[in-house]
Amino acid sequence: MTQRKWKKERRVIIEEINMTYDQPADWVHQLIDEVMWGEQPLGRDIAGSIQTVSQISREDLARLSQAPLYPGKYCRFHCRQPEGNPDDRCGRLGAGRLS
Repeated sequence: MTQRKWKKERRVIIEEINMTYDQPADWVHQLIDEVMWGEQPLGRDIAGSIQTVSQISREDLARLSQAPLYPGKYCRFHCRQPEGNPDDRCGRLGAGRLS
């Protein structure tokens, strides 16, 4: 990703974070998560904060894309339109490398 493209993408992400504050239903869910989970990962917005997004450099992204992922540390899920049983919408793909 070029520096120019990253700067543009960063602005888009920050705008999406700001949109959360404009949507009361989204904002209240974020506040509930913060109160309920505190500093645990579940208490943080998945998009990050304006401060954290502003501090990520293009080089940080490059390092992250080269970091090894360990199969025992995560699971992948896929979701699709239900076919047949409406309660079976998501299926576990299992541990593996993210692509």
